[in-house]
Amino acid sequence: MIRTRREKILAITIGTLLAAVFLWDTVEVVLLQPFQSVQLELDGMRQLQTDLDLEELALLKASSGLGKLARKSLPSDPGTATTVYQEWLVEELKQAGISGPSVIPAPALIDEDLGHRLTFSVEARGTTESVTRFLDRFSRKDLLHRMTSLQITSPSMGAEDEVQATISIEALALADNPTDELPPDSSNNQSDSMILTSLMRTKNSFRKKAKPEPPKPKPEEFVVTPPTPPTPPQPPKPKPVPFQDALRFTGSITQGGERMALFVDQRDDAMIIAANEDWIDLNDAELQVVQIRNDKVVVELQGRPFRISLGNTIAEEMSQNQQDTD
Repeated sequence: MIRTRREKILAITIGTLLAAVFLWDTVEVVLLQPFQSVQLELDGMRQLQTDLDLEELALLKASSGLGKLARKSLPSDPGTATTVYQEWLVEELKQAGISGPSVIPAPALIDEDLGHRLTFSVEARGTTESVTRFLDRFSRKDLLHRMTSLQITSPSMGAEDEVQATISIEALALADNPTDELPPDSSNNQSDSMILTSLMRTKNSFRKKAKPEPPKPKPEEFVVTPPTPPTPPQPPKPKPVPFQDALRFTGSITQGGERMALFVDQRDDAMIIAANEDWIDLNDAELQVVQIRNDKVVVELQGRPFRISLGNTIAEEMSQNQQDTD
């Protein structure tokens, strides 16, 4: 029983608080909980849509990558692929100046994810220039092929500059390429314009280039010069090619018990030979060779190492590493 005014006010206050708590619980049950449930469903749908978008982007990227690979593939039929690729190898060896090459295919191996893997054994005997010319032509053909091993030795009998090359090659024939011919070259570079020079050429980058002598003054003559016609506007000069895109590793040989790396500077067709710890003096960089193997070489620029696989440039190697990471 409420006896005093103070107790009455306290009772009213407590009753008001209890009513507010009851009202809040009612509002939360009736209004807020359904709203929160709807919000959670919307968040789940947004996350699902985001996942679907990411999956679609991944599929598009994979489809684009497969499309690019299909344009570099051998024909899907393993028999046709073996025949046309073997003929191409023999022709390229002959074009490089190697007579009587031996190209032996092995039975095609089925790859459940891709199609067929084709392997070839090549035996070629010729001059160092002709062998390195073939290596350069091989690396420029935009195909799904690669050299898995390369061994260059000096035969016991033969010409002084003659070498024996033993090469193992692997090529891919994707399942979705019904053509019966090799894909055409996608680059505009003509292989004949990039023929490697002889090892004894003076264009070797390790040899110092002689400074051109200044022109001798001629006696003055009275010459009537006709008026010069206006010079048409010249197209803009192409940007200089950096060494990362120009220096290509084409193979290695053994001379006097020491392994030598073969490079070509594609900007001026200069043939470069280097052993371990040698410096390669280019116009825009100085690289040091620190490791040479059959199928790759490691060079350093200002303490930074760059690995170059057989037939690649530094830029192509970095691009392949980036694609493998992605």
